[in-house]
Amino acid sequence: MVPTLILGGTGSGKTAALMRRYYEWVRGGSRTDQVLVLTAGSIHSANWRKNLKLEAHGPIEALSFFGFIQRELNLFWAPVQAAMPALKDWVRPEFLNIEIAHHLMRGLVDPLEVDFSTQVKASPQRIAIQIASNLSTVAAAAGLNAGETARRLAMADRQEKGQLYDMIQGLLEAFREQCLRAGILDYGLSLQLFTGVLMQHGPYLEHLRARYRYLLVDDLDESVPAEQDFVAALAGRMEQVVYAFGTDGGHAGFMGADPVSALQRFRPGAAVTELTGSHTCSAEAFEFGDAMGERIMGRRPTRRFTDIVEDRIATDLRGDMIEQVVQKVTALVDRGVPPGEIALLGPHVDKALEVTAQRALGARHIPVQNLSLSRRLVDEPYARAIITLAGLVHPHWRIPRDSAGSFANAMQLLLKLDPIRSSILGDAIWRLGDLPDLDESGLRRRVGFERSEAYEYLRQWVQEARQREWPTDAFAQAVVSEVMAPLIGDLTPDKLHACQQLLISAHRFRQAMERFGAGAYGSEYVKMLTEGTVAAEPLEAYDPAKDAVTLATPYAYLSSRLSSQYQIWIDVSGDGWYPNDVKEIANPHVLSRRWEEGDRWTDTRNNRIRQANAARTVKALIRRCRGRLVLAECSLTPWGQEQEGGLSDAFGDLIREKVKGQPGAAFQ
Repeated sequence: MVPTLILGGTGSGKTAALMRRYYEWVRGGSRTDQVLVLTAGSIHSANWRKNLKLEAHGPIEALSFFGFIQRELNLFWAPVQAAMPALKDWVRPEFLNIEIAHHLMRGLVDPLEVDFSTQVKASPQRIAIQIASNLSTVAAAAGLNAGETARRLAMADRQEKGQLYDMIQGLLEAFREQCLRAGILDYGLSLQLFTGVLMQHGPYLEHLRARYRYLLVDDLDESVPAEQDFVAALAGRMEQVVYAFGTDGGHAGFMGADPVSALQRFRPGAAVTELTGSHTCSAEAFEFGDAMGERIMGRRPTRRFTDIVEDRIATDLRGDMIEQVVQKVTALVDRGVPPGEIALLGPHVDKALEVTAQRALGARHIPVQNLSLSRRLVDEPYARAIITLAGLVHPHWRIPRDSAGSFANAMQLLLKLDPIRSSILGDAIWRLGDLPDLDESGLRRRVGFERSEAYEYLRQWVQEARQREWPTDAFAQAVVSEVMAPLIGDLTPDKLHACQQLLISAHRFRQAMERFGAGAYGSEYVKMLTEGTVAAEPLEAYDPAKDAVTLATPYAYLSSRLSSQYQIWIDVSGDGWYPNDVKEIANPHVLSRRWEEGDRWTDTRNNRIRQANAARTVKALIRRCRGRLVLAECSLTPWGQEQEGGLSDAFGDLIREKVKGQPGAAFQ
């Protein structure tokens, strides 16, 4: 069996080629459950299942590598328990999501806060997130244990920071032991049990090889070393294997993806098919992307381009820049460009950008959907209202109440009050610490008679709720069904999604805490929410790109496989377009299998990798633009610091100056 390797850039048709091979096998008589499709993530797996056009089929075996591992550990838990006595008490495994992992690691980090403060400038929350997410996940993907991880990082760093990595090793080991006792598997432990136990278990291997005849691997460039090991072990037993490799991919390098190793490992001996061009951009844009990548890496341009960048917005203040971006979006929509064909892309989608864009464009009836992966669930209005009510019902949960704003926002949402009336009521609630009697407080007329009945319903519900014992998830569910549904009425998909996320998150948290033997976990969950540990995941129930302006970071945009007629790049003069994989205590490059132990990590190396990250990102984004780019930059950061450079110089060397006096005209 000679495997097939499909090489191509963004938009070249790699996934479509894999699907054609899938159809060939299935229509030739093979069952759908005999074809294993490995994708770069759960969203991609869902897209595979959604986009397949089959008249009739069985189960579609399209999964991410981690999704596959989770399923296999659930199905074959008995041999894992037999090999790991610490797991014998648990009938099934529980999988730890990243938010709860952060929370548990924070509990281990807090007692060491003083020790950490002498070694690294980072908050305990940031340290916990880096250890539980970046560091632990990347190390596990490379097959490194806690001791090997700490030793590598220490050898690459300054000698005087040895104590820091000793503490990190202790935290990794304590966290792993804690998870084993509770039968809860994080990414690293799941990977260890799958590769170290199941993949060494003869009967399981025979079953696995009998289950599948064909293997398709999409986005091989985004695979981590452990997945590459699995693919190599499985491929030799398949009738046919096809890999798709993105030549401008590797965007998940900060989480351990290793495209260089993948190509070195799977290209030799494969039948290579190279796809050229892109279906999601023009030929000139394709060349422009290549030229930008070369320029960012320090090579001189050989030509200039005229039809790619439509407009450049340049201001001193960031607020003015955002305002002009909003005006540009409005002008595009007025010209007939559908909102879903416009993407606002910036390295940091902060609250100021999101709120300004949504309010200003919403006033013009132009919807905006934030796909940034850094959004916090606590910032979603409906989730925030649930938290606010939890503070009224459960004072012992010690929910922060440092202003009346949260109460005012909750009253405005739940009672449909105008901003002035909700502010008056919110201030009264904040001062009293409870929902006041409208007559005794003299607020009925000020709040308005029209919504008094709804207020009395809410007040009675809160008083009755205080008499009940509430698990965290049950409380959130009751607020949705007993308060929001009657008072607000029909909830739109985006509103339901935020509530659903909160319910799922709270339920998972309760299950995990019960396994760890924690008693009062309501206050801990709310603390996790208010600290912003729980992320608001993008909506998957519908495709926001069809009807709303997309607001996203480059990584979120590329991960969602979107393309747009217009891309508006924000803050192109800032250094955020040169993403840094290296954090205070996490370095995926040092943990790579290609790292030579004993080497030192230097600023020169770091800057070179940031250049490569920027070049790869810019090239892939341009190849997902079916029309024009709009560039926006400002001279000052929100903190008043001057910024210059970023991508501005690279663009300036590749595009012609704009014709004066012709707003919106192409550069000449």
